[in-house]
Amino acid sequence: MGLLSFNDSDNFFDIKTSMLKKRNLLLYGELCDSDYKDILESVLLLNGISEVEPINLFICSPGGEVDAGMAIYDLIQWIPAPIYTIGMGNCASMAAILLMSGKKRFIFPHCWVMLHQTSGWVWGDKDTTLSRATMMERQEKQLLDLQAFHTGKSAEQIAKDTIKEKWFDAEEALAYGIIDEIINFGQRATSVLTKDISTKLRVVPAVY
Repeated sequence: MGLLSFNDSDNFFDIKTSMLKKRNLLLYGELCDSDYKDILESVLLLNGISEVEPINLFICSPGGEVDAGMAIYDLIQWIPAPIYTIGMGNCASMAAILLMSGKKRFIFPHCWVMLHQTSGWVWGDKDTTLSRATMMERQEKQLLDLQAFHTGKSAEQIAKDTIKEKWFDAEEALAYGIIDEIINFGQRATSVLTKDISTKLRVVPAVY
């Protein structure tokens, strides 16, 4: 983690804290059990500060473990504070479901989205294998129902469309109901750097 110093001052701010102050979160890389804890903590923190102001969740992820994704999904559906999701780079698999689950859903024009059927390994003795296979089937139905709810498509249609990996560019994601709006580069995000061109940004390594 790096530290920020503005105008060469001696006051430093870590990047994550600066993002939290603007209610911005970044979900980057593969979803796994060891990484999603930070997102859960940050969402709970920001919801505790304000249940009215939106939280911006930027997503750039190839997906990953369904359990990790569903923990994030359930939390952002449960809290009062609205979650705005913003897709960037690529949002695949479980990350695509998180993208479509926001109160307002945005995508950058060059982001790609991918949906597919649930996949995984089943192993063990006969009874264990059967139990795990049944669980995968139930999980697949659950995910299809969620996608149907957020896109307006039927679960049957989504299942048919995603027998193989189905990729969407930004326009196709909009048409399919995955997102609500494609970000227009003419509408730049405001930041401290654009407000004051004399502001200097200095990044230094964090000291632990």
